[in-house]
Amino acid sequence: MRSETLCVLHLALPDDTQVLDSIARTTTVIGSLGIRQIVMLPEDGAAPAELRALLPLAALKPVPCSGLPPWGQVRVLLEASRKFACDQDLYALHLHGVWPCAMGAALLQDVKPSARVLCSPHLWSTTRRPSWASVLVSRLLRHQAAMLEQPPLAESLVEVQALSRLLNRCPDLVPRPVSGAYFHIPRREPVKPSVVADGSAPDAVDLFTRLAVLLDGGERSVRFTWLGRTDDRTGAQLRAADVELTDPAGDEGRAKILSQAAAFVHVAAPAVLPHATAQAMAAGVPCLASDTAAHRGLIRHGETGFICSSERDFIEKMLLLLRDRAEAQRIGRAARAEAARRFTFDKFRQSMLRAYGLAEAATQRAALPLLSASREAPHE
Repeated sequence: MRSETLCVLHLALPDDTQVLDSIARTTTVIGSLGIRQIVMLPEDGAAPAELRALLPLAALKPVPCSGLPPWGQVRVLLEASRKFACDQDLYALHLHGVWPCAMGAALLQDVKPSARVLCSPHLWSTTRRPSWASVLVSRLLRHQAAMLEQPPLAESLVEVQALSRLLNRCPDLVPRPVSGAYFHIPRREPVKPSVVADGSAPDAVDLFTRLAVLLDGGERSVRFTWLGRTDDRTGAQLRAADVELTDPAGDEGRAKILSQAAAFVHVAAPAVLPHATAQAMAAGVPCLASDTAAHRGLIRHGETGFICSSERDFIEKMLLLLRDRAEAQRIGRAARAEAARRFTFDKFRQSMLRAYGLAEAATQRAALPLLSASREAPHE
């Protein structure tokens, strides 16, 4: 069986940019093997031109389902998927997002037994839904998981723990990678220390404003920078505390700012996956993070950063890093090494190929029938 005859079908609702980013990474990995991929989604979702740019290695198959709620859209997508799967040499069906994963069991009875069915719930999406919807999704996910041969896929340790409790089954960890821009940029600490912050929690700006006022002491000896978006109120509040505001468009810009930081402060809501902390770790910056399960899954307290449960903790650990440069450098090196062990694209690629059952095909393509005809044929 040749790779160009195989097909992977991805099914998703494009209502979350992180879900779309995950699909983009997955299609990049699977597409590198020459396997044809189709992304099926509602036609009234994200703009087709934007999706084609995000998913260059997959064909888009929009399905009309305008005006329906999420579960109604998924029902229409599943029906279209049934018809599509009957006409294809389907290698795998990959469900992305909570609603497709929760309702995908209905498709399993019509998918040929040899096809893999993979489920990436991206469980954080349930936190933005009404409580009754979260309960319904949870029950449907349990039903779905019982029918799946493959374990569900999780992007973080905290999602592994949440899915394990919910499904009574251990998921496979496929960690969200950090851009190479953060790993490759050298450290350039200026003479005047710089403290950088970002955060999604409601009190993140309030906390960093107080830290900037208390730690600076009116001497302007430390540079404080907020890295991310602000609204009119929070922007004015930060500027009043002499905090610089910046929101670079790409990873290169963020990496450059982090490369000059003596410390990174991140205050996240409990249900948010703190990707910004992983980025800072990859840039070799000691991190001070709020006490959430997601942060505890990233940082080893005292080794690769600090978990802070109070404003006093943030102040004490910040003073330690600003006064003891050798200790800050030690923690920064350990943080970068930990990020390199867990969050590179190569790590993501290996994990995803194992989930798809294609790890051997990727390492031994020349000897496996998954080779494309163009690679098997001799060059003239």
